[in-house]
Amino acid sequence: METAGKLFSPELLSEIRDRFIGVDGDELSGPRLAFDSAAGALKLKTLPPLVAQENSIPGQLIHDFDPVTVRVKEIIKKGEEDLRIFLNAKDGIIYPAFAAGEVLWRITMAAVEYIPGSNIVTTNLEHPSSYDSMRRAAEKFAKAFRVAPINKKSGRVDPESILRLIDKNTSVLSVIHASNTTGSYTDIAAVCREARKIKEDLVIIIDGVQYAPHAPVDVDLWKPDAYVFGPYKITGMRGWGIGYLSERLVGKLPRNYNNYDGMPETHWRLGSRNHANYAAWSNTMDHFSWLGAHFTESKDRRELTVAAMSAIKEHMLALADLTVNGVNGVPGLNKIPGVTVYGMSEIKERTGVIIFSIDKYSAADLLGRYCQKGIHLRIRYLDPWSITPLMGMGINKPVPRMSMCHYASPAEVEKFLKVTAEFAAQDIKYEVGVALSDVDMNPAG
Repeated sequence: METAGKLFSPELLSEIRDRFIGVDGDELSGPRLAFDSAAGALKLKTLPPLVAQENSIPGQLIHDFDPVTVRVKEIIKKGEEDLRIFLNAKDGIIYPAFAAGEVLWRITMAAVEYIPGSNIVTTNLEHPSSYDSMRRAAEKFAKAFRVAPINKKSGRVDPESILRLIDKNTSVLSVIHASNTTGSYTDIAAVCREARKIKEDLVIIIDGVQYAPHAPVDVDLWKPDAYVFGPYKITGMRGWGIGYLSERLVGKLPRNYNNYDGMPETHWRLGSRNHANYAAWSNTMDHFSWLGAHFTESKDRRELTVAAMSAIKEHMLALADLTVNGVNGVPGLNKIPGVTVYGMSEIKERTGVIIFSIDKYSAADLLGRYCQKGIHLRIRYLDPWSITPLMGMGINKPVPRMSMCHYASPAEVEKFLKVTAEFAAQDIKYEVGVALSDVDMNPAG
């Protein structure tokens, strides 16, 4: 059977894997298969020494005649240029913050407060950073709160279910681009295009945190008013979230920096920036340029990035297909008795995130058991971080989630499937010696 997507060649995949720290394990865990990338990708080997070097720079970076200040400003300028290249942001502003969730909350609360309209629209596939900020804003500013449902079979939100909730009185639409629960993509191009036919000046906010690591981003093409992502899911840089805000949106919102006379309306950043974060992002873009050069002869950094992300998208889709349908004669999750896969009725337009269960085990049992086999997964609990999409899918229990990044291999999928089949065939229930309350649920992922 033909596989969806297209895997990297074995030779290229080997080179990719060699660029990351701990791809086969680490000193603490021992040999380890990292299928928890949605909670944070592995780090490039070039990242820690670079960040350590930049964070060691002393002093107050104030004076333009100071060589250190000049260097730091150049790094920040280059990093912001690389953020624009990655997003294809030809206008608007780049807004950095502590985390992508912080960016989403701030943009959402401001937009709902100041953009006229009587209702706002989102979906129940959302991460709480977008769903809860929309719900809270609706309560605070007396807006009708409209929620488009998940298609339980495909694990995605159909554009039609979103569009039917939008009318001339809708002020803000907040939509997730890819789910960190089901792995499915939302057709953002169609949603943005068709929603604006209903209301031309509708404000559209996109949560791209799970999408951005795995496919090309193009805000100039899609024309959202805000697009948010987190570098930690791409090559491991935590403590930093990035938002793109269109000039149109920023122009409609009040200044957010102490409102001094003369302060430009585009100044959303509060406080000083850590230039090491910008250096780290340029390092990530160097990685994409290296990868993209295997698929295009162009030397243009945007074209190299698009080539890299397009190839990553195909590789991730192929890995998802192998996981569900099987690899090298090993049955996929859909063909292992006792295993249930959720929201995977179709293998298209999705990243390598899959939620599943094995009938005879609780999620906690499985987490411990996989860990003993050197396979690291994560649990999606019925907690504030996952309850909305899980209940939207009709799932009323915690479920394991496996998630892959572009360094994942078919051989790792094969090992995961063999271990899963082994668990499903056993009669004795494994009891992990940890209470659910003791498990680190890491809400960021």
